[in-house]
Amino acid sequence: MIQYIVPTKGNAKVVPSIAKISTNNKIFVDNDSNRNIFEKYNHTLGLMNISDDDVIVFVHDDIEILDEYIEKKLEMYFSIKKNVGIAGVIGTTIFPKMGGWWMVDRTRFTRGRIVQGSPTGIDYPMTEQGGMDDTHLVAVDGCIMFMRGSIAKTFSFDIDTYTAYHFYDCDSCFRLLEQGWDIGIIDILVKHESEGPLDDLWRINKDKFINKWESKGYTFPITKQQFKKDKGK
Repeated sequence: MIQYIVPTKGNAKVVPSIAKISTNNKIFVDNDSNRNIFEKYNHTLGLMNISDDDVIVFVHDDIEILDEYIEKKLEMYFSIKKNVGIAGVIGTTIFPKMGGWWMVDRTRFTRGRIVQGSPTGIDYPMTEQGGMDDTHLVAVDGCIMFMRGSIAKTFSFDIDTYTAYHFYDCDSCFRLLEQGWDIGIIDILVKHESEGPLDDLWRINKDKFINKWESKGYTFPITKQQFKKDKGK
């Protein structure tokens, strides 16, 4: 089963494209403005009945899913790619100390594709070595992120380190890489309406993210080669 978690910003909005695509699957919406996104995801995971074969979709409320075959692709991908713990639609094979997966030479290090909206109303399609990949990725963009059910059953986003909104996606990817899982890209096209401004809260969580992983002995820019593969799944 595909199950969706949609954190909203204090309203009851549900991504309309999910309702059109998903018929038998479940959609959970958390619009509690007193919880940040780390807490919303943890709270909702605790309410869900998740099986090992499920795929949990963490998706922002400003995402439009443009691929009507998303659920079939997810089921097929995770059944074939037994090594992938988290997947997304766009991500990077190197993570810079500047703090953003997009702050790299995208022609070399970015994988996947997405349509990015803007305040001007102009859409910017981004396609960088599109298609499926699970070889060298270290992080995917959390605007829409897919997690294997066997992991989601016991997974908890790091509310002890972070507050507010940012870095739940790359931190979660790093944690699974440490456990020996791979990060994947799936060829599913979505449109992301918001650019996500880099405000003070982003900078605060960026510093926390950098400090956390440097204190564990990693050196930025981080590549997959730095993660030990002997810890098992």
